[in-house]
Amino acid sequence: MSQYSYDFRTGKLRKKSAGRHYTMGGTSDWMGWDVSDVSANLAVHENAEKVLARGRDLERNDPYVAQHLRLLVSNVIGASGFKFSCSLKSNNGRASKTFNQELARQWRLAGKLKNSPTEDGRMSRVDVGNHWVRRLAVDGEVICVRVQGSDVNRFRYSKKFIDPSLLDWRLNGRVRNSDNVIKMGVEVDQNNRPVAYHFLNRHRNAAYFEHVGYRPEDYERIPVDLVEHSFLMERSGQVRGISPMAPVGVRSRMLDKFEEAVVVGCRVAASKMAFYRPGENFDVNSIPGMEEDGELKQEVEPATLELLPPGIDGVEPFDPGYPPANLEQFHRVMGRGIASGLGADYCLMSNNLADVNYSSLRQMELTMRSLWRGMQRFYIEHHEEPDFLAWLEVQRINPDGPEFDSAKLDKLLRDECYKFQGRGWQWVDPQKEVNAQATALEHNLTSEARIIAETHGVDFEDILEEREEFQREVERRNLNTTTENE
Repeated sequence: MSQYSYDFRTGKLRKKSAGRHYTMGGTSDWMGWDVSDVSANLAVHENAEKVLARGRDLERNDPYVAQHLRLLVSNVIGASGFKFSCSLKSNNGRASKTFNQELARQWRLAGKLKNSPTEDGRMSRVDVGNHWVRRLAVDGEVICVRVQGSDVNRFRYSKKFIDPSLLDWRLNGRVRNSDNVIKMGVEVDQNNRPVAYHFLNRHRNAAYFEHVGYRPEDYERIPVDLVEHSFLMERSGQVRGISPMAPVGVRSRMLDKFEEAVVVGCRVAASKMAFYRPGENFDVNSIPGMEEDGELKQEVEPATLELLPPGIDGVEPFDPGYPPANLEQFHRVMGRGIASGLGADYCLMSNNLADVNYSSLRQMELTMRSLWRGMQRFYIEHHEEPDFLAWLEVQRINPDGPEFDSAKLDKLLRDECYKFQGRGWQWVDPQKEVNAQATALEHNLTSEARIIAETHGVDFEDILEEREEFQREVERRNLNTTTENE
């Protein structure tokens, strides 16, 4: 490789600088990529309001985003939500079956709509999960405030969702007589750990015309112990989340406007308009139907032949050329970019299975299930488990709630012998997958419990209990469930 380059502007040879540089770090007029690095919080602060508003607009109006959200909620939460199971054992090593079943039953009852865990009483625990995942996917952060001692249900525990726009991103500065700092409404200590949250009592636009600055009474300060603030952290030190729609918002908007233009163009093309071409003997006054402004307009019905008006030599057809020949290819390229940015399956998001075969479908399904399991883990750690622990602490002192053995509760919390099981997924070709699972079991590469959890989303002990119950019922009724070959 030559050490010199020719400069066409000066006509001189220029020696290249030593070493190899990142191409992305270079400068070029055609790139149009003039950016500078900013801190994690400043990047969020400068874009928070518009990104939030535009993400919600895509949620309301973009059909591909709507389909992505439906698939995400369905595969992360599922129809039945997360199943709670407890495996506490007594000192002699035997399972405390009565305690485990009762705790699971009470937690299940506390999630029903009649015992709604939300302050407004409109959502069950499954509804809460659906709403939680949807808001994380659109707003980039989910905020819940726990209400302990609430009287909206017999468990004395509920929560309410807070719109992220009420956590004022414009509220920043040091706290008086303290080392704490407020960053976009989140009060943090010297270690950047959240201490409290400052929520507006009403939307900031409501007070816009009343005063210029914000008064202390405009805010409600809630300690961090009562606030559940969850978001996907992209950089260290980040205190607020940003909408996952940010990487695809512009592309989605461009595709939407392109489709709108195509529809308008196709409608114009379907109208088959044409223009009269006047000749040398054209006389405006000799043509019947001519308007006062000199325009001649006629409508044509199917299977109709008419003579051209006098002085008209011919007709120039107008064909805008719609739909474009490469419409499908362009739409596929744009859709794939949107799906990649959202972490979605393009084929399912766009309802386009034209180029799918079994191998590609299986590979994409495996990839998507890995993403969904990661989101299930995030949901359990950031919402389901903290919510359960807060609920359990309230039940210890709740006079109207269930009575549990305090010693067993202490052991349960100390040993963490409980878990939440998310939904599983069946396979496209069950016979092939069952054969593959049988081979894996034969070579000790997996276990029955793992297969049951990943495929059916239930605990293997539930399967065993159901089979035992089924066998007892068969024996009680003296039924024969086997088929003998004669």
